[in-house]
Amino acid sequence: MPLVIIIFSCYSDLPISPEICSESLGMIFMAIDVLFAIVAVVGPFAGLITVIIQIRRGKNNIATLVGLVLIINSLFFFFVVPKITRIVFDYGLRRTIKNFVPLIEALEGFKKKNGDYPNTVNSLVPAYLPNGFQNNICAFPKYTYTKTDKYGGVDSGGYYLQIFPSSNILTVIKNLTYYPSKNYPFCGNDLECKNIDDWMIKAQYLK
Repeated sequence: MPLVIIIFSCYSDLPISPEICSESLGMIFMAIDVLFAIVAVVGPFAGLITVIIQIRRGKNNIATLVGLVLIINSLFFFFVVPKITRIVFDYGLRRTIKNFVPLIEALEGFKKKNGDYPNTVNSLVPAYLPNGFQNNICAFPKYTYTKTDKYGGVDSGGYYLQIFPSSNILTVIKNLTYYPSKNYPFCGNDLECKNIDDWMIKAQYLK
């Protein structure tokens, strides 16, 4: 359950600073991955051996219970945790995209009034974004805004937004990209891309 809590905290709207996300989450997840890998790989064998030994001895004691717990624990990490992670991860992606709607609307409002998009997001404050803007999804705390008519060899529509994960250890996703034109370039042979709610997700591997 600690893993589920940590994952949920990363992909939910919480008042956690980008600095904490960037500096701490990678190390936390690395430690958790190593620990769970050991438990998941060693657990079934240790549990099975313990249970067999206790059965042969004709005993039904705490050691037998521990062996069964190790086996169940390993099955849980192999089959249940990945599904929970995927569900929460997808939720975090969609929450992140939803959080950027006010920024996109502010950019469009600026263009409608001034005839072009701003050079920086700071130009939107305070007229269009009174309180500024920051994505509160800890797993995706960083973003860039670039004003340009072309990016990746295609028409971007005037600018592009890119959202970056807090750590490469945390996720295989490289970035989330938004073009007003929705005209996204070819992703490349070494990466995979898919569209989600008018955004393009670029990753090393996507199911």
